[in-house]
This record gives sequence, C-alpha cells and structure tokens, in this order.
Amino acid sequence: MFVRTYWLFIAVIVSLNTLAQPVGIVVGNNTILNGGANAYIHLPGDVRCNGLIDMATSSIWSFEGSSSQQRITCVSGSGCTNVFNTNNYLVRLGSVHQVNSNGIAVEINTIVKTVHYFYNGSTQIKEGNYWLTQTSLTPYAMNDNVSKFFITTGHGLLKQSNVGASGTFFPIGNAANTNNYTPITISYSGTADDFGIRVFDNIYFPYNTSNGDPSGSVYNYRFVKKTWIVNKTNRTTGDYFTVTPQWNLINEDVNFTPRRPYDISIVRNHNSLWFPEVNQGPASPPTGAGPFTFTGNVTYDNAPWEYYPVSVSATNFVLANDAIKVAGIFQQNKVLLNWNVLSQLNISSYEVERSADAVNFKSINALNTINNTGNYNYTDASLPLAENIYYRIKQINNNNTFVYSNIITIKRSAENIPVLVFPNPAHNYINILFTNANGDYILKLTDNAGKTISINKINVNAGETFNIPVSKFPPGIYHLKLIDQQTYWSSSYKILVKH
Repeated sequence: MFVRTYWLFIAVIVSLNTLAQPVGIVVGNNTILNGGANAYIHLPGDVRCNGLIDMATSSIWSFEGSSSQQRITCVSGSGCTNVFNTNNYLVRLGSVHQVNSNGIAVEINTIVKTVHYFYNGSTQIKEGNYWLTQTSLTPYAMNDNVSKFFITTGHGLLKQSNVGASGTFFPIGNAANTNNYTPITISYSGTADDFGIRVFDNIYFPYNTSNGDPSGSVYNYRFVKKTWIVNKTNRTTGDYFTVTPQWNLINEDVNFTPRRPYDISIVRNHNSLWFPEVNQGPASPPTGAGPFTFTGNVTYDNAPWEYYPVSVSATNFVLANDAIKVAGIFQQNKVLLNWNVLSQLNISSYEVERSADAVNFKSINALNTINNTGNYNYTDASLPLAENIYYRIKQINNNNTFVYSNIITIKRSAENIPVLVFPNPAHNYINILFTNANGDYILKLTDNAGKTISINKINVNAGETFNIPVSKFPPGIYHLKLIDQQTYWSSSYKILVKH
C-alpha cells in the first residue's frame, strides 16, 4: 500500500467513533484506494465510496459484521440513486467473503474480480449492479437454494461476463427463502456477451423500457407470478438468447394448472404485449411441487430495449393489453359494446366473448366482415342472470393465431351513464358516444398543463358518436370536459394519448 492509503485508514479509524453505523472503509471524493495484492481485509461495517476503490484481484474482502446488514454504498450512507444504468463502477474488489449472517446490501455499482463466497446470509442487490467478472471459474461458491443467494429488490442487476452457448447460471430470487429462489440460466450462441438479471413478483403489461420497472395493474392469470428482467450489453434487432427460468409450484397462478401437454411457453413482453416463443412444451407436463424449469428463446424485436421482461406462461397466444380496447354500457336491459383496433393487417374475424365469472368465456357473436375504420359495435340483448357481466373481444388472424382484448365488467346498475369516452389510451381518435342523451354540448380538450387544445360546440342525438382526432398530438395526458348547455351538467375525463 502507498502512503495515501495509509492515511485513509487512519481517517476510517476516527470515523468509527463519530458515525452511527459501523464503517469499515470510507473513500471520499477524488480519493483512490488501490493495490492490496494478497491483502486480507476484515470489515466490521460498511464500505462507503464516492471516489474509487480498485483492489488487486488477489485481495480478499471479508464482511464480518454481526449486528446488521453491511452495505456497499455512498459516503453519505443514505443510499445511491441512478447508478444502476451507468458504466461507473466505483467499487472493484478481489474476492468477497460473506461471513455476516445478515448479509450485504449493494447500493452502488460493484465489481467482484474473482469469487463471491456465501459463508452466511444473502446478498441484497438494491440500486447498484453487482458484476461478477470472473470467467475462468464459477464466480460464486457455497451458495444454496435456502438463503445463500443473490436477491434483487431494487433496480440493480446481478451481472456476469462472457455469457456464451454453454450457458451461465444466475442464482437469484427476490427474497431470502426457498419459495422465492427463482434462478435463471442464460445462453447465447453469438459472440459471448455480458448479461444482467433481476427478478420481482407478478406479471404486468406495460414495463418501463429505461429501467425495467412494472406499471399498470397485476395480471397473473395462467402465468408463473415472476418477471425476470434481462439486460444484454450488445443488442441487435432480431437477435435472440435462450433462457431457462426455475420456479416453484407456489409461484404459479392457480390457473396455471393443469399443466397440459405443450401448454407452457417462454414469453416476452414488448409494447404492452406478451409474446409466446415458438418452442413450446413439454409434451409430458411437469408434476409435483417443483422446482420446475423450462427452456425457450427470447427474441429482441426492438434492440433499444435495455431491460427485457421475460416470464413463463400457460397461455400460448399473444396476450394483448393495448392492441384491442373494448368498452361498453348497460342500457334498457341491453349491453352496448364498442371496440377499437389499432391495426387490421392480416385479421380475418372478431368474436365477442361473454362470461358470468370473468374466467369461463363463451363466444356469443362472430364478425367476419372487416371494415376500414377499425371501430366496431355490438349489442347484446340476451343477458345472463348475473349482477356483473364480463366481456372481451377475440381477434382471429389469417394464420389462425388470435389475440384477446382487455376484459370489461358491466354492472346492471350503470344504465344512467349518459356518455362513453373511448379508447383510453387513445391513438388516432377520442370517441364520445352519447348513449342516451340528446342535446347541445361543449367539448373542451386541454393538455396536462391546462392549455386549451380545442373547443367544440355540437348538437347530437342519442346513439351518435363524436370524434376528436389526436394522431398529431404529442403523446401525453389530456383532459376532456363535457358540458351540457341546457342543464350545465359537466363531466371530466383524463385520457392518455399514445402513438
């Protein structure tokens, strides 16, 4: 060690008495700690770094605290933000010995040059990536499926280098117990690349492509209730990699069973759609309590997506959330349905499906004529004896594949709704259906900052639809206010415009 490092350790000793939490090493701004060939460093507390720690590959960092979880973090000790999506790795260690039974929390981008040893506890990857760069041997040891593995609870990824055709195992979960141990194996037949993984509970439709965060509501029907976010350093549209996720019976949605032959597939989410991959199976369904595995390819259909959602499903068709939007109202003991389709390329027909329990759907009408507008209406006059009635639209393509719309709930008590505004999100038009209200109306559309975009004064009859074109509007949130000029009744609607 050189002199500068010596004085750094003196500062650390003083800090032990002034900081509330024990600190092993503090490296401030513009400070570099390096070297340490064959050094064995015993750490009673945190590693805090705003400068650079770049230690020799042969150095050993032993985390030996006992009272609480030890942290690899910023000097402030309050966590580090927005570091997971950068290439700035301020902490670079040799090997890591995890002796503390309370484990380690990774809050800043960290590189481990040799091996991470699980003597006790788990490693919690929070806002920093934890990059195992060793490729000549397995870069972790003494791990198990009970508590000694990597858990992802933030944006940070478990990364490994040079993932190739032979496959690389990522021992991860999202909580330190057997039920939540859901590792994944990645293989790639192209030039070996670096991959990062995190996993969290539940299935969603939209995901934030800049960080992999879920948005929208939970949708676990017929899925393994886990989403693996995969990050590949070099991405090319049309390229693919192969994944083998592992899960337990307790992770499956109740409707995932029975596991029928060929009724499991690897699925990927793109633009709010879940796509099954082509190799589906297995022919003999797995049985027992697990753990289970299944292997399939994941295709990059949009290379700029840094964080790609992957899961396992027993629904072997494209599961859509935005491609078809259906809306409806109850009026005069009938249900009036309307749906809007973004694209009608290679579509052969539509079917209206109805259910009394939101699970068992039956087709009640088929439409074999495709119009030029992408807007469709259907009236259901023969209703089941149920307080809530559920509808969805099945879109059948020319190659006999099919897509479902969202599911809507119609309540018999909702007959007094005078207008219906759809679709939401809107892409080309905002449609206002005047279901049972004749009269003169004012329609005022503003952006999210309150700026008026358009004002329309209209006279309509019940059953008519007025359209506001939005295809040239910037994407974002808009507000529509509807005012009845006779009664001054008004209603406001928040609408998301997407393109």
